[in-house]
Amino acid sequence: MNLLNERQQKYLRAGNYKTAPGELRRLSHSQEVYLRSRVAENPNTPLGTLFELSADESFEVRVALTYNHNLPLMLQSALANDSNPDVRYAMAENFNLPCEILALLAEDENPYVVQRAKLSMAMASCALKVQDTKHQEILAA
Repeated sequence: MNLLNERQQKYLRAGNYKTAPGELRRLSHSQEVYLRSRVAENPNTPLGTLFELSADESFEVRVALTYNHNLPLMLQSALANDSNPDVRYAMAENFNLPCEILALLAEDENPYVVQRAKLSMAMASCALKVQDTKHQEILAA
């Protein structure tokens, strides 16, 4: 007897790192936002599927992508420029982002995104890294 219903089983498969890429791709096309979000968070979701999810109509799915530790730099940059401030805020919460992306978010139009990005930069000691990068660019010129 199976104790989980079909919806629960799909949710667990969408988040399982052992789920086959083809199944993750299939689950990413679900009508259910919670399933697409769970696939977006899965670090083993195929790159092509991550790109598709980055254009998802639901901002919740794009926010879920910000929690994926294998998100390529190109998608990190795209999400940092997302039209929805909740997505940008979720990016700003991630102090593991490259300092350049956090610096971009620290200049956002939304003051909450700016404040959160500055906090994340401080946690990641980005201020020094960004200054060092600018200093190196000046020396190289």
